[in-house]
Amino acid sequence: MIKNYDLPPTEEAANQTAAIYPQLPGLLGEMQNEICRVAGVENDLPGPLLLAAVSIAAGRGLMLSDRGRETGSNLYALITAPSGCGKSEAYRHALKPLYTIHAERLAKHKALNLPRIKAERTELEARRDRIKRELSKADLDEGDRDTRIRELTEIEIKLEELRLAEIAPSLIVEDCTSQTLPPMLEARGCVALASSDAGAVVQNLLGRYNGGASDADILLKAWSRESISVQRLGRELVEVEDACMSLALVGTPDLASELFNNKRLKTGGFLPRILFTASKSKATADDGRDRQLQPALSQKWEGTLRVVVEAFYGLSEAMLVQPSAAASKRFVEAQNGLIEEINKGASPPFAARIVEQGKRISLCLHAAAYISEAPNVELSEATAEAGLALAKFHYQQSLAMLSDSEFEADSKLYDRLKKGASGSENFTVSRARNSCGIDAEALAVKRSSWLGVTTKKTGGRPAKIIEFYR
Repeated sequence: MIKNYDLPPTEEAANQTAAIYPQLPGLLGEMQNEICRVAGVENDLPGPLLLAAVSIAAGRGLMLSDRGRETGSNLYALITAPSGCGKSEAYRHALKPLYTIHAERLAKHKALNLPRIKAERTELEARRDRIKRELSKADLDEGDRDTRIRELTEIEIKLEELRLAEIAPSLIVEDCTSQTLPPMLEARGCVALASSDAGAVVQNLLGRYNGGASDADILLKAWSRESISVQRLGRELVEVEDACMSLALVGTPDLASELFNNKRLKTGGFLPRILFTASKSKATADDGRDRQLQPALSQKWEGTLRVVVEAFYGLSEAMLVQPSAAASKRFVEAQNGLIEEINKGASPPFAARIVEQGKRISLCLHAAAYISEAPNVELSEATAEAGLALAKFHYQQSLAMLSDSEFEADSKLYDRLKKGASGSENFTVSRARNSCGIDAEALAVKRSSWLGVTTKKTGGRPAKIIEFYR
């Protein structure tokens, strides 16, 4: 059984457990160890990637039903590691079967579906044009006109259906924008965004193609399996029921800093939904090790993902997994154990998601173990415990990143204050607020070793003066 860490951790506990990624059970654990062997990485790199792979494979076809609440298996995973440490190789080994299935689906679509769709569209467009010419005739009687209008409406509906059917049934998308994401969700219902070089993806999340406005709203709804309604300028309304997305993103540490320093993403709920991992993997010399996965294990991994895709990915209505009574009780205990800490202010948006993340991870572990039989087997207490432990690990990782990003943000404010005070003997709190837009008193409370605020007598009323300590 995976070790269960107490949460929220103290700073000391967080430091102690930050480098410990739990060993995944069963086949996932075997793949985790094997990827570590061939890629020379720490197990915190392939671990979340393998979970994300199962999440992508299940699509929106599998949900956990616990006491009337349904939770999807879709995960948002973000793993960072330095350049040259083997992260691309780990990504390739973990997700290769999905890329293989993806290529097969595209080839089949191109060979079988597209010719039929194009032929049917050509025929419908010809009929549409003919009806429009008939409707333009002045001598067409009212009954015939109504009939033609009905026929035209039916043709337009069928053409729209063909437009959606023409979109490739991709299993994985490596990049998208706010303009392309809604149509993809409309056509497929489920989209997996995955990349071993997530720089462009992160920039899009931050609104590179959307006037600086992030796409987090769509991602929030797709994580929660909600309906999406988007009206794009100059385009028709896009509506998607039960939208579903999974993310498997790998990048360098600076990308995580950019995300965690984005106030909109942090306070808007997107970042608490991410399973974040700052991998401890480092660049190492090539020791001549065999870089190929064991063939039997690789085949077993691909076979497992194939079965999961075939069983669940394309379902319009999800199949339900029921937790055992003991597993359900464990989820309740975990949630209640967090209430007091959440009320104390222990990063509420992040802490509040621990149990839900634990359920999602548990469901992925369950799917990997029982594949097509997953709905017919209760999710065990041990699996629930494993999912919660993994969720807590990622929570600890996010807390550490939040602390780092907050320190960096405060440091920038300090530098701005010091620059604003340059050449000034008595730099006041009010002047800092007016000229720099910074609440120096609040910053002094947080960073008392950096600066302080003292009251000094002047010719008039006493003034609050900022003192710099570094």
